[in-house]
Amino acid sequence: MSKISVAIADDNQRMVTAIKQLLETDDEIQVVGSENNGESTLEMIKDKEPDVVLLDIIMPRLDGIGVLEELKQNPPKHKPEVIIVSAMGQENVCEEAMELGAKYFLLKPFDTKMMLQKVKEAKYDKNRHRNFIESKESKVITKNQLEIIITNMIHEIGVPAHIKVSGGELKFQPTAILPQINFVTLYLYLLQRAVYYRTLFSFLF
Repeated sequence: MSKISVAIADDNQRMVTAIKQLLETDDEIQVVGSENNGESTLEMIKDKEPDVVLLDIIMPRLDGIGVLEELKQNPPKHKPEVIIVSAMGQENVCEEAMELGAKYFLLKPFDTKMMLQKVKEAKYDKNRHRNFIESKESKVITKNQLEIIITNMIHEIGVPAHIKVSGGELKFQPTAILPQINFVTLYLYLLQRAVYYRTLFSFLF
């Protein structure tokens, strides 16, 4: 049996590396490429013809929804199954992704075993219903895990990747320039995301 070819589309290089390392632990899966923006993702799909694409929603040039729209309107010769992997769990975004053909919607932080399972199901089980999957890996979140989650959310709204949350504070390299940030927008965004991470943030509210 040939391996399941998987392509990764995410503008967070650390996330790409983490997903790639996870997939490579399974002998049935082969990573054939990765891209960090929507336009190059479409080219990768045409060139590599992957069986499955793990697609983030927020990417430069063309976002994940735009990629799905293009795949639906101009399907390639070998159209892959698409699994959305994103922290953007708003109901309208999930519904739109499913309507445009996404097989599954995995909410970050995802369950590692669940991702491997869904990659295989996307390839072999064509009749399975498309659905939204929220990670149930653990209801107990450590301080370090919480910092990683918040850092990823901050990166999604445009703060450079070298900036992270550590010990409840923003940390960045001395030579880095912190951009102008609307902290009201940041607060509202994090508050909105807390609805979807309610089990993680319950002790804060």
